[in-house]
Amino acid sequence: MDYIPEMIRILINLAMQMERQAYLQAGPYERTPERKDYANGYKPKTVNTRLGAITFDVPQVRKGDFYPNALEKGIRSERALKLALAGPVGENIR
Repeated sequence: MDYIPEMIRILINLAMQMERQAYLQAGPYERTPERKDYANGYKPKTVNTRLGAITFDVPQVRKGDFYPNALEKGIRSERALKLALAGPVGENIR
């Protein structure tokens, strides 16, 4: 069962990266006239679950007005993950 938290971490991290790309309207190192903002690294966020604490890499943007739908801002419990996984994680991802 030790692999399940790691699989969840990888899945949510990937969904958040894809959501940031959709928000920016550009992929990594891509220059487009439609680009809204620029990627600015990651910030760790630990969420407490029944499987233990899982630390996610939350993508950041320079202007700071982006926060992924996969996690609820300010909530560090399993509730945030349940809400994200119950609905379409990538509904804004194209």
